[in-house]
Amino acid sequence: MQDIRRKIGPKFGENTKVLQSKFKPKIYEDQIDFDRLRMYRLNRVREQLIKNDLGACILFDPINIRYATDTRNMSVFSFHLMTRYVFIPASGPVILFEYPKCEHIYENNCTIDEVRSVINWDFFSQGNNVSQKASEWAKTVDELMKKYSSDNKNLAIDVCDP
Repeated sequence: MQDIRRKIGPKFGENTKVLQSKFKPKIYEDQIDFDRLRMYRLNRVREQLIKNDLGACILFDPINIRYATDTRNMSVFSFHLMTRYVFIPASGPVILFEYPKCEHIYENNCTIDEVRSVINWDFFSQGNNVSQKASEWAKTVDELMKKYSSDNKNLAIDVCDP
């Protein structure tokens, strides 16, 4: 019997060559209900908010944002400067704060209810206006908490640059 295991590498010798005629990759992507998967993940986040007596959370980490909302945009850059974030209340609309001119990317995503322009408050983006932008960001977060989590003022933030 011939070896038909798939070997992945930059070069294949004659002995390790994949037998293309017998190897048929199976793609199951068409069978996945992505909206159901997205809502399952978002609901798991909300369950944890309720379980831990939190009114809402703000996620900056690109991996956490991807898990909770299935959205991504410049993930590697976002690890360096965590300026893109999402507000998730225990119940209420999910608001993604996205880079300018990127709102159209999430038009058909069932987990995002609203997309707003990000409020940057890091020195790289704002220079000497850091204090002003940090105050603007805090005011926006306070307004969101009052509007969507008036009963519970506890807010979780996954990671935040000082």
